[in-house]
Amino acid sequence: MASVLFALLFAPTFAPLVSTSGAFQLLFSRQLFATICLREMSRDLGTDAAKECTFGVARVNNRKEAQIAFTFRWTNAFSLVVTLDDTKRHFLTESLATPSNEWTTRPLTPDLSLSFRVKCDPNYHSNDCAVFCRSRDDTFGHYSCSANGTKECAVGWSGASCDAPLCDCFNGFCESPNKCVCRHGWRGDRCDQCQPYPGCRHGFCVAPFQCNCDRNWGGILCDHNLDVCASVAHLCLNGGQCVNTAPDAYRCHCPDGFSGLHCQTIVDACALRPCLHSGLCHAHNASHFHCSCA
Repeated sequence: MASVLFALLFAPTFAPLVSTSGAFQLLFSRQLFATICLREMSRDLGTDAAKECTFGVARVNNRKEAQIAFTFRWTNAFSLVVTLDDTKRHFLTESLATPSNEWTTRPLTPDLSLSFRVKCDPNYHSNDCAVFCRSRDDTFGHYSCSANGTKECAVGWSGASCDAPLCDCFNGFCESPNKCVCRHGWRGDRCDQCQPYPGCRHGFCVAPFQCNCDRNWGGILCDHNLDVCASVAHLCLNGGQCVNTAPDAYRCHCPDGFSGLHCQTIVDACALRPCLHSGLCHAHNASHFHCSCA
């Protein structure tokens, strides 16, 4: 009846409410035969203390080491009852025993000491061995685990499970770290460049499938050359200079003595320099002149 009452009293504290795993490890200073009782911490250990091993029991037969596995949330405190030769009992109580790779040594008798440590099983973390975290790099996550069981995302991943890739995508979605999949009509490493209308030759876009023509180009595909001066050779005659005034429009700047749309009209008979040997030309009108010879 007493043992049933004891179990009921301590069930809320020591029941395996969470997935927990670890081991209490012991190392004696010499080989021996002993029964080890691990239980909740108590400052008043009576004659029945070795019968209420709430954390577990281990027996050592001519060995130095022992281990008691546990599947409850480690409490960081314990009492230990070591029975030697089935008669002699020795007690040890610790109020702070957190999981560690380091051993803690305590004297048990004048000629016997013991060292202990608490070890969380692989993938269990924190001071109570109750935080489960297993490093992974697959579809379900990309992370390693810190000492306290916190997920630490690999470079390029984010989210609670480190399964959300990081990208700088403007018009698309992130497939994997720094790899964007663009929506229809967009391109570029960051999906920030619009796709021009198919076949657009001399144009650009500011939104998908546009074909805004460059200067002096026209047509649906910007394939019609509107630079008249460049596309038609010798458009301006008699040394005239061709200047584009608008797309598909031009004007000829004529030298002195010429006029007309293409500088084809002579308005000064001396414009063609008809006098030879450095003679001086005197124009009477557009078609008549005389020369004063040197």
